[in-house]
Amino acid sequence: MDGLEEKIKKLGGRKRVFAFYTLNDDLKEEVVRSQLREMAQVGTGGVFVHARSGLTEEYLGERWFSFVDVIADECEKRGMELWIYDEFGWPSGIAGGLVIENEDFRVGWLEYEKGDGEEGVLSVRRGNGYVDVFNAKATETFLRCTHERYRKRYGNRIKGFFTDEPQFGLHHVPYSPVLAEEFRKETGEDILQVGAALFGEGEKSEQIKEKYYALAGRLFLENYTQKISAWCREYGYSFTGHYLEERAVSLQVESAGNLLRIYREMQMPGMDWLGKKADAVDAAPRQIASVCRQFGIGASISESYACAGYGAKADELKNVADWEFSKGINHICMVFPYSFRGRRKRDYPSGLMPGNPMFAKAKDYFSYLDCLGGLVAEGEERADVLVMIPYREAARVMGIGEKTNEIDGLYSDTLRALGSARINYHLSDDGIADDYGAVEGDRLRIGKRLYDRVLYFGEELRGKLKEYSEGGGKLYFVRKDNLKETVSDLEEKSFLRCDNPDVDVSEYFLGETPFYIVRNTRCTEQRFSLSGKSGVFSEWLPERKKICPPFAASEEQTLRPLETRIFVLTDQREAEETKTEYLVPDPRGWKLLSEDKNVFPMDRCVPEIDGETFPETSVIGLNGIMLHKRGALLKMVFTAESEISGRAELAVENGDRFGITFNGKTPGKKKGKYFRDTFDLYPVELQRGKNVVELSCRYDVSSELVGALDGMQEDESTFNRVADTFDLENVLLLGDFSVRSDFSDCGNGCVFSRGNFVLSEREASDPSCLPLSGRPFFAGEAEFENTFFLNKRKEVRYLVMPELSGLAAEIWINGLHAADCFWNGRPYDVTDFVSDGKNTVRLKIVTDLRNLFGPFHNSRGNPKLVGFSTFSAEPGWCDDGNFWTDDYYVSKTGITFSDGTRKRNEENPS
Repeated sequence: MDGLEEKIKKLGGRKRVFAFYTLNDDLKEEVVRSQLREMAQVGTGGVFVHARSGLTEEYLGERWFSFVDVIADECEKRGMELWIYDEFGWPSGIAGGLVIENEDFRVGWLEYEKGDGEEGVLSVRRGNGYVDVFNAKATETFLRCTHERYRKRYGNRIKGFFTDEPQFGLHHVPYSPVLAEEFRKETGEDILQVGAALFGEGEKSEQIKEKYYALAGRLFLENYTQKISAWCREYGYSFTGHYLEERAVSLQVESAGNLLRIYREMQMPGMDWLGKKADAVDAAPRQIASVCRQFGIGASISESYACAGYGAKADELKNVADWEFSKGINHICMVFPYSFRGRRKRDYPSGLMPGNPMFAKAKDYFSYLDCLGGLVAEGEERADVLVMIPYREAARVMGIGEKTNEIDGLYSDTLRALGSARINYHLSDDGIADDYGAVEGDRLRIGKRLYDRVLYFGEELRGKLKEYSEGGGKLYFVRKDNLKETVSDLEEKSFLRCDNPDVDVSEYFLGETPFYIVRNTRCTEQRFSLSGKSGVFSEWLPERKKICPPFAASEEQTLRPLETRIFVLTDQREAEETKTEYLVPDPRGWKLLSEDKNVFPMDRCVPEIDGETFPETSVIGLNGIMLHKRGALLKMVFTAESEISGRAELAVENGDRFGITFNGKTPGKKKGKYFRDTFDLYPVELQRGKNVVELSCRYDVSSELVGALDGMQEDESTFNRVADTFDLENVLLLGDFSVRSDFSDCGNGCVFSRGNFVLSEREASDPSCLPLSGRPFFAGEAEFENTFFLNKRKEVRYLVMPELSGLAAEIWINGLHAADCFWNGRPYDVTDFVSDGKNTVRLKIVTDLRNLFGPFHNSRGNPKLVGFSTFSAEPGWCDDGNFWTDDYYVSKTGITFSDGTRKRNEENPS
């Protein structure tokens, strides 16, 4: 164990959490430096400099590069790697629009419209917002406009470049003069003559689709990916990023072709994962992990947590990272926005970022990911089973929903079944087997790896697979009706018995020591046991770099909702049982010591447009109305009921744009900023009864925004480059008050109210549920104190186990810092801090941003995905329905302490 502990202490040596630093507003040097220091303090390992919608500087202009200079300087001071995101918005390839100024470089696709008879009309459509990725000259122009300019200015100060969602077709049937000419050369046919088959069914259609999509994938690989990869290799840069649609096979074929070949060209292949829920299918991370293992690529990354929303709990975010890392990813990057001003706060918000008060407490979380990623990167993964991705089969039925769903479904079901059976596997395809494979006896080699079982979804064997099968290799033709039998026949490859199907297990070896990453895939508690191995298990706590006392493999264990635990199999003997006792402070004994100002967002107003008064509406809804107006005189009237009078502060975004009155009077002089310079603050005097805020302005929409909105039906890239817009935002009241309403628990982690808010005297805050104690919209820090009496015994270890929802906490006992608590279900040993007799416990909590920024009116509370539309009454691509309600939903933010009745069988406090 001594040698093992030394090894695991080294696993966290590389910082593996990177920032997608989105520069999305007017930039200020002191703010940039301050934010980078903030990132460094929690352990951020690198920064992707990312120009994003809202940026007001000229992209790739001299002032833009002056801020990259600042970032480069600060990264060097802080020991962070500097990476460049290669585009303004996404998808990559247009250099902020410079490339597609040449109309010959613009994207194209085929459209087919059936006529009255059997024959239809095939036509070519050219887009205005994206690039023809099949055109090598377009890629060379992209490299000249972007990569070369960074190289000449920064040289080897840059680690590498991130490409984001390059693709062909934009979910259409792709077309390019280059693609058409190559198709003619290969087949002798004119795609504009035979292209109707791409929209049809039957044998002829399948043959043309197979050839056409295979050619599209090859040309995309050669003329986009390989050109960028070769340039990066030539100048010593790492090429990273992710392509579009990593999960379903059919979507890969439709958007980017063979992702495995693309990953092989990258020094750090990547994926992205939206939202706060891990996938039930491991396809996306396993593809990357397979290529890395087969071809000796050490680093991989996932762009994660976009669309997770402000209400994503630390447990949920950790569960996503645990899934990605356990399946082979070893770095993660998170969106860290420069600004939250205006619509930027609704720009697919992620759950953990600077600005979130909880972010300052994320150091242990980053350390955990550093160590877990180190295990995955440096550990060995033993896999004898190879699954061939059915790219060819998916291409043959492209566009036929029922048939593509059948192929995608069988592939997903196969990966799920292998995972449930605890069978390690890698992924490849028959084309890669032909190009990079070799048959060695009854085994198939792909690059550096050998496999003795191969699963295949096609009907006809070709090339190396045929040779492998005819040479005695064990090959399975997988079909829907034999999947169960196939997996059963592979049972000898199972690495561990763990009968609970809701518990996912991954295996890695550090030297000869096996590690098991055991993950609860459900939001309910799960029980399991690990069996079939000789020896005993110990738990590894990565963020503490600690191996806990061992336990028997047959002993039943508990996983809390979404919890992951990591076990090490050792030959060490069982340790003696230690008595433990949980400390639970009296929930009624908390005394508030200090807290940030309470906040009340006024998110509904009565609008007056060009002198006409309209019914009360949400501010978000008013944005849509005014965009359609294109320009008008606007007055917004907000009201707030109050039972108290006294000083308060009015927070207004872009206050200088408005004429402002509060109860008919102009507020006092602007006195500062609130929330990272997002709001201007004005002193006001609350009065008992109705308080009225009026904002008036001339609302204008820029021609740039009009054009971008009109182009949104075609692609995202134009909208992604829009600078500032005239956003209408909620108005806030801040002060020493409570916000009363008819809030009640709705059982999904939220509380809801019909509205009817009243400001009242500040009531005693209950840390177990801030919304129900007058703080439904609170965001920030609060500090409480409590006491308890203890008859301390030497043979007992004393633990606390905080239950956290929407916040992190510091625990201080008798004036000493005892624990930083970031995620749920982690017991903390406080034996060395407690004393016999009276003890004082101080609790400092920091919340997330959910109850400040919303969405407030989504009846799902904290939906799976959160984007611009989730805050509105008009659902978009990330919403699976319209869940708008006039009621208010806020997170049930709070902290309680477990009495140990739901504790684990063994106690492994951190």
